[in-house]
Amino acid sequence: MNILLYFSLGASIASFLGLVVDRFPERSIVLPASHCDHCHSRLGISEMIPILSQVYYGSRCKHCKHAIPKRYMVIEAICGILFVLFGLGQMQLTTLLLLLMSLTLALYDLDQQEYPVFIWLVFTSLLLLFAHSYSLFAVLCLFGILAYMFPLKIGSGDFFYLASLSLIMDKMSILWIIQIGSWLGIITILSRKQKRTPIAFVPFLAAGFVLVLLMQRLGLFL
Repeated sequence: MNILLYFSLGASIASFLGLVVDRFPERSIVLPASHCDHCHSRLGISEMIPILSQVYYGSRCKHCKHAIPKRYMVIEAICGILFVLFGLGQMQLTTLLLLLMSLTLALYDLDQQEYPVFIWLVFTSLLLLFAHSYSLFAVLCLFGILAYMFPLKIGSGDFFYLASLSLIMDKMSILWIIQIGSWLGIITILSRKQKRTPIAFVPFLAAGFVLVLLMQRLGLFL
């Protein structure tokens, strides 16, 4: 029963984060109420149940039958699983916060190749409460500011994201995250026809972070 509770909580939070990514900062996250972006019909209670509503209605709007991206259901399922792991004591709170931040910023970066500083500040403010060291955080934030002011071939948001990770992760882990993220980014660029088109880098860094977590869990990192 507790597993179902944690999963539902995680899926609900993911649903809210999806709303934030879709609307903020251009639109209010409060008004108007949840609705179909295609026909603008207001969603009923049966249409707002995480995962189940999308499965029941076949990933289509109940009113106009317009397709709803399946990514919402996938994100809700992922967050549900993360909260179950946390609830069962298999994941620390700081790791959960980092993963939620990674997912949110990666979604923003994929859609817009940037993310609102306010969203980064919310997650980072929470992580600051658990930080063991601030030196690398300060250095990476400085690089983020410099990248905002000058063309450093890497976005300021990438440095700020790494700065947040450094509050919990050690220096070697950060280096591995950068390395893995760079490898994944290079592979993606080489596989594309338009190789000079800019790519969103936060998703690759986030993937590197997840892989480092898995390797640490398997004892592949000291």
